[in-house]
Amino acid sequence: MMKTTWLLICLAALLLTGALMGCAAESEDLPAQNDHLLVEITAFNVGKADAILIRVGEKTYLIDAGLEKGFHDLAYALERENVTHLDGVFLTHVDKDHGGGMEPLADTDIAIDAFYASPHFFKRSLKENQIVRAADQRGKDVIWLNEGDAVEIAPDCRFEVLGPLGLDPDNENNNSLVMMLVTPQGRALLAGDMEKEAEKLLLALDIDLSAAYLKVGHHGRNDATSKAFARAVSPEIAVISTDSVEEPRSANEKVIDRLEDVGARVYVTEDYERGVTVRLEGGHAVYVEQ
Repeated sequence: MMKTTWLLICLAALLLTGALMGCAAESEDLPAQNDHLLVEITAFNVGKADAILIRVGEKTYLIDAGLEKGFHDLAYALERENVTHLDGVFLTHVDKDHGGGMEPLADTDIAIDAFYASPHFFKRSLKENQIVRAADQRGKDVIWLNEGDAVEIAPDCRFEVLGPLGLDPDNENNNSLVMMLVTPQGRALLAGDMEKEAEKLLLALDIDLSAAYLKVGHHGRNDATSKAFARAVSPEIAVISTDSVEEPRSANEKVIDRLEDVGARVYVTEDYERGVTVRLEGGHAVYVEQ
């Protein structure tokens, strides 16, 4: 009887040990949690133009590529950041201070997996569109994004396309691709050059626009970032990409006041040689000293 009991105890111990080893093996195969996911946004200092590098975990994206004549500044910045591969490149709209550097970028040795843009534009034909030409250089097609689409990055991480809500035939800025970067570490609203008319349309949808980080629309000029829009976003950090010598109407003091009134700390790229880097952590935006 005792011998039988002992055998049963040994068998149970072996089964338990096997189960625990199996659990350990399974746990090694589980995906890493997002508690420590790196999410960084760098708005480069490329003059009055826009060029924004976004890192989410191991993924890297570029939003806009600045001016063609200033591409050397962007090329240097990307080299400094050790960027040899881009998971995606976005063009917010076809103005030259956003799309001018697209073809020079395609001429570099940087690997680019995908090109994204809004189908709403009127200043250029399809063949003249900077990102179409850049994608063609790489033997790729542009992925056209409409409101409601999403570009998946990783589990619980994506770019949600909020706008444009249609074609504005009079103002190319309002045809800007507007996206919300959604991650477990926080949210960032990337407004392109969207002006107040497009902001009103977005606000009328009554969707959640709150974000820890705001890339301020239209280089901080007073034709964008209304009081209502600033309140709806209520960012902790707002970043303006501009050079006030090239564009004296930016960054407008009234815009800065509106943002500060809702509690935002405002950074302007012209004041930082390497641009402005912000990290999303635990739902908050944290400025990273360069």
